Amino acid sequence: MTGGAQELANRLEFLGIDSEKRQFIVKSFDAIKPELPDIIARFYERVMGNPETAAIIGGPGNVSRLQKAQVSHWTSLFSAKFDADYAQRAVAIGAAHLRVGLEPRLYIAGYSFIQGEICEVLVRALRKKPDMLAKCLSAAQAAIMLDMELAISAYLTQGEEKRHRELGELADQLEATIQSSVDHVLENMNRTSEAARYIHDHIAKVNQRANSVSDSTQETAENISRVAAATEELTVTEQEIQSQVGRCAEVARSAVAEVANASERMTGLSEASDQISKAATLISDIASQTNLLALNATIEAARAGEAGKGFAVVAAEVKALATQTTKATEEISGFVAAIQRSSGDVSTAVDGIQQTIRTVEEITDAIRISSEEQARANSEIGVNVHRSAEGTRLVSGSMREVAKEVSDVNGRTDELSQISTALTDEIQELRRTVRTLVGKLRTHEEFDRRAAYRVECRLSADARLTTGKTQPVTITNLSADGCAVSGTDLARTGALLTLEFGASHSLSCVVLNAADGRTHLKFKGKALDIPALRSALGGKSAAA
Repeated sequence: MTGGAQELANRLEFLGIDSEKRQFIVKSFDAIKPELPDIIARFYERVMGNPETAAIIGGPGNVSRLQKAQVSHWTSLFSAKFDADYAQRAVAIGAAHLRVGLEPRLYIAGYSFIQGEICEVLVRALRKKPDMLAKCLSAAQAAIMLDMELAISAYLTQGEEKRHRELGELADQLEATIQSSVDHVLENMNRTSEAARYIHDHIAKVNQRANSVSDSTQETAENISRVAAATEELTVTEQEIQSQVGRCAEVARSAVAEVANASERMTGLSEASDQISKAATLISDIASQTNLLALNATIEAARAGEAGKGFAVVAAEVKALATQTTKATEEISGFVAAIQRSSGDVSTAVDGIQQTIRTVEEITDAIRISSEEQARANSEIGVNVHRSAEGTRLVSGSMREVAKEVSDVNGRTDELSQISTALTDEIQELRRTVRTLVGKLRTHEEFDRRAAYRVECRLSADARLTTGKTQPVTITNLSADGCAVSGTDLARTGALLTLEFGASHSLSCVVLNAADGRTHLKFKGKALDIPALRSALGGKSAAA
């Protein structure tokens, strides 16, 4: 016997519907059957007269179809077969009532009306047979109560299942939304952490480079200071060069003047030499004439004889003097010629000296001009060097400030990284908490109204994970939709696994959550038939 058939049998037993009462249900229908269409017609007149129920019916066009369905249903009910088809129809009716919004209060009122009509029919038909009337009334009321209980139970069960599905969907949506939000936040936090690490690494490089630039700038400033000092020394040297060049120019100009004077004197000397040469020539001519006269006097003295001896002596002396004069004149002429040659050489040398001095003067002027330009350039260099030194000092100070700011930012980045790590841990904890809360929501009694179908048990099973790994577990709590197994380290929330137990039983499950030392699982697909499972396991599944 299946679980559904066993439950129906339990209901029949509790209502006292045995084989004898079934016979009286059938007998009572002999009186009810002729009146049933009119009873149903009056019922729908009442229903259509009520705005609430009329709105549910949806209009007069549906009444005829519903009347036929009601006649068929009541005919089946009073056939007293109470088989699986009947139970399935009763469940379908309850589901339809839920779907169209026919609440139990309206449904019970309708049953009350039809029950009253049926009782009146039976009383009229069997009033002369009180025993038969009593048994038929009891049987008819039992059948009506069974039908109403099945429909209402189906309504409530369908309603609970609908609410369970909606709550499950809500829980799934809540979990998915929170999971998505958490994943998004974690992704952003991971990006933030990566960005913080990236910034930290690059700030460290920037800090290193800033320190290096600061050191280089400091060294540059020192070098610039040395250049400034050297430039100042060079300026002083250039000034000294200009002074020396000025002195050289003065000396050159003095030398030119002296050489000019010497040249003039040499010109005067040359002219004097010419005059001396002319005078020497004149003296030489006179000496020649004197010598000629002395020769003539000597000849005349010789002619005079003894009287001319004295004159001959004088003539000899004059001749000797003339000869000496001639020699002296020749020597003077030689000296004058030598002087003239020396004067020419000196004049040539003086001309060379003058040319050299003029060249030196030109070079000195060029050096002076170059020195002046170099002095101006040195002055500009000095100004620029001082500006560069000042700028370098400012840059060095700025780089020290940059290094300080970089160090501060680095510290802030470390704090950001620590905060990001802490937030990541808190979000992970929040995700675990949400999973636990959602799992508790899914397994809470108010969430799963089918607690009546839940049993405590001690059932050994194997949990086979999607990875192929198998782990022995103990099922400690079993319901139509899920179970709880021992341990909390089976698998993460949302993981799929298969429970294998008994000789040939297996169930596909999804992990809801792990709490209170147990992992809660939800069955996938059709709900579990616990009585059938218990029967198949020989009653070993539950230990009350």
